[in-house]
Amino acid sequence: MGLTACENPTGGAACPIRGTGFEPGETVELTYAWPLGARSRYQVTAAGDGSFEHRLLQASPPGTIEVGAVGRTSGRTATISYTPSGLTSPQ
Repeated sequence: MGLTACENPTGGAACPIRGTGFEPGETVELTYAWPLGARSRYQVTAAGDGSFEHRLLQASPPGTIEVGAVGRTSGRTATISYTPSGLTSPQ
């Protein structure tokens, strides 16, 4: 169970996030914590095998993006963070 991001993230949030180990058909709430402190939330539905994929097509400020997932039925949680290549954190 967990979250994975693409191997070589580029382009901010365009990296797909894949989740596994959730209840089939349950709503999973994703929370993105962006560099500079902004947050956004999205909901996805897990497939029959308990997996999902979510991709945002938006730019991100340089730095690390943290993603958390919570299954609304199961209460299962998972987190991941990634830093897109070509972007650097402010010093």
